[in-house]
Amino acid sequence: MAAFTVTSLACGLAPDIGALVAARALQGAASAMMLPQVLSTIQATRSGPGRARALGSYGATGGIAVVADQLLGGLLVSADIGGLSWRPIFLVNVPVGIGAMSRGLPGPPGTP
Repeated sequence: MAAFTVTSLACGLAPDIGALVAARALQGAASAMMLPQVLSTIQATRSGPGRARALGSYGATGGIAVVADQLLGGLLVSADIGGLSWRPIFLVNVPVGIGAMSRGLPGPPGTP
C-alpha cells in the first residue's frame, strides 16, 4: 500500500509524459502486489460463511469501483481543481493511502 501511495504521488507530480508513464507502470506493479495479499488475508483469517461474505464484499467492491472510478475520475478532471487538470485523479490516492496505512490492518479473529 505504501508503494501504491508513493507511486500515485509520483504520477500526480510527474513533470512530463515520460515520467508519468514510468510512474504509472510502477503504480500498476504496486497495485498488482496488493491483490494476492488481500485475498490471502481473507483466506487465512476467515472460514465458512464469514469467508463467503468477505469474498462477496471484495467482489462487489471491485465491481462498483470499476464504474465509480470512471465517473469520479471524469468529475475530478472536469472540476480542474486548483488548475491541476488531470493530476487529482492520482493525488486523491495519497490521503486515502495514508489514512488506510495509519489505521493498520486487523489481525486474525481473537487477536488484539
